[in-house]
Amino acid sequence: MVLSTRALLGGAVTALFVTAPAGLVLLPALTDSPEQLAAKWSSKLAPEEIDHVVNQIQQYPVAHQKALYGVLSPSQKAQLWRARVSSYIETHPRLSVSAVQTLGEVMKSLSPDVFSLEPAAARELMAPLASRVRQELGAQATADLFVTLSTPAPKKLSEVNLPWLQELARSYFVVSARTIDCECNEEYNCPGTSLNCRSNPADNCTPTESGCGFLFLHACTGLCSA
Repeated sequence: MVLSTRALLGGAVTALFVTAPAGLVLLPALTDSPEQLAAKWSSKLAPEEIDHVVNQIQQYPVAHQKALYGVLSPSQKAQLWRARVSSYIETHPRLSVSAVQTLGEVMKSLSPDVFSLEPAAARELMAPLASRVRQELGAQATADLFVTLSTPAPKKLSEVNLPWLQELARSYFVVSARTIDCECNEEYNCPGTSLNCRSNPADNCTPTESGCGFLFLHACTGLCSA
């Protein structure tokens, strides 16, 4: 079985046993996958709740991020990515002039129309800009900005928030007994981690048409593993 991000943190799961109310975390861990719980959560969000939650999307577990992203309108998706790029420019004052210009072109291109297209058409449309961004920022910075909505993974157990631990615990208990959705694209690897994207090892994940890669427009075909 592939040693994925979910299986690498048994110590955190042990801590969860000690610190979290069993009814709150551990029972769902034994019955629902992260994707199922995230889908249930996102399906119950009212429009005004979505507007609030999307502003904090980077703080949620990856499964919840993707479930929330899936219920956003094309306009909300475009706004989310533009805000992310704008924040990156503001917090990286040493970017070259050409890098800022390229990111500015990306922002101009991020219209709702892009996210109204089929994933393959949107990928083709954005491919030239994706290539330019990689040339300007490098592969790692490009992945951190455009391939994930997360902040860097916590380094110490004391910095791990409960929702992040909840997802880890659920996956730790059920990953060996179920097929999960693939979570990464080999071209873009696993941003924010030291792991590698391995293409559907031992058929342990179900590929999806989109949800990974640049602007989440690429297919998810593998699992992040050591």
